[in-house]
Amino acid sequence: MGAQLKSYRGYPAAPSTLALVGTSCQLVCGQRNKSLLQAWNINRHDTLQMRLIVPGKVNALAVSPRAPYYCVVAISEKIYVYKMSCGGVSGVGDRVT
Repeated sequence: MGAQLKSYRGYPAAPSTLALVGTSCQLVCGQRNKSLLQAWNINRHDTLQMRLIVPGKVNALAVSPRAPYYCVVAISEKIYVYKMSCGGVSGVGDRVT
């Protein structure tokens, strides 16, 4: 049986949405019941000032491994690309039918 190493304040993370941001010691995740992304500094228990409202509940999330960091978020049948430094949308992809 494992031991709990750390815990962080905030809402619970949705499945498949927890990601490490490069080597900057930050975690980012989509909230389980909210249309929101939230970030934590790994070395502290407090949430960072980064909370990003997104257009729906996050189904999946990934972060680019090198700077400049981009966060790719899957919401329903669309993919949104956010630039982590400013929180702005860099692009939106839709499913081709």
